[in-house]
Amino acid sequence: MIYLDGEIQTIEPASFEEMPLITLEDLSTEATSRFTALIKNVQPGSLALDSMQYVMALGGVAQNGDARADFVGQDDFGRGRERSGNHVYFGQLVVGTEVTMDLPEEVAVKPMVMTGDKGLINEWAANNYLNSVSADERAYIPLGIWRDIDDVPQLVTVYDHPVQSYDNLYWATGGSARSVTPEKIYKAFGICMYGIGLLAGVGAIHGDAQPKNLAVDRKRFRYIDLEETTLLPRDGKGDFVYDSSTREQLMEDIDTFLGNCIGFGERDDVIVDIMGNTATHRLAFESYSRGIVRSAKRLDKRLPATMPITPGDIAEGFGRAVDMYNQHS
Repeated sequence: MIYLDGEIQTIEPASFEEMPLITLEDLSTEATSRFTALIKNVQPGSLALDSMQYVMALGGVAQNGDARADFVGQDDFGRGRERSGNHVYFGQLVVGTEVTMDLPEEVAVKPMVMTGDKGLINEWAANNYLNSVSADERAYIPLGIWRDIDDVPQLVTVYDHPVQSYDNLYWATGGSARSVTPEKIYKAFGICMYGIGLLAGVGAIHGDAQPKNLAVDRKRFRYIDLEETTLLPRDGKGDFVYDSSTREQLMEDIDTFLGNCIGFGERDDVIVDIMGNTATHRLAFESYSRGIVRSAKRLDKRLPATMPITPGDIAEGFGRAVDMYNQHS
């Protein structure tokens, strides 16, 4: 087997499990209970892979019985995610026995240091939910659970590249900051608000919609770090509720995004100017609304004639973010 340069970690045992399908639709189901029990049974230093996802997503071969996995770290895979936090690392995963080995597969590994098993379960369910409702905007495909020797659960997902998260723009420093133009910043507000709207249209609240958790690849909008993602309540007809009772939830993602666009990079002066522009407010509202309509239409879900988030709410969100920045700068 030919590996790229990188540190090799051997994980043994590596097992394949028939993991029950869980989504955000209902985390109190019997399937969730079985999934929770399964991940608690993963011992420190071992790896459990979802046999169905592993075969479907990667074309790998689910081995019978325990196998061995070699993880080969690849720092270059992390380009575009350098400041995304959570100590995510990237590399190749090779699974097999002493006799047969699969081809190297590219994966991302996220230690759930702060949220533990609960965060891992929620992110696994959120990834499944978002990937089931859209082929155009998606989260990462979960493959398995790897517990390190300190018993920290780590979520293993399919690595997709190239993915660029928006902290690369809003939080840019050094040479990267010199390439951040007002036009790029203005356009990014529209793209990110569209992405937040897409989530809202399928009833999802990200829970930590910072620029580092909003990303794009060559074809799609991407969502990162979903361990705090929740769904809006539904009405008696099964439609998500969009009214004054859920307005605060919907504004949570908007305020989190806007509040974290400034204060971290070297182009804050430019970003603040653009955030104070009424044209930016209009672009943000129109993009957000377009995202909601598009994703709700895909689900064939009814939207109310009047949505709880107004142009004034968006403008006030920009104002709050700038005021908070000025208070702390």
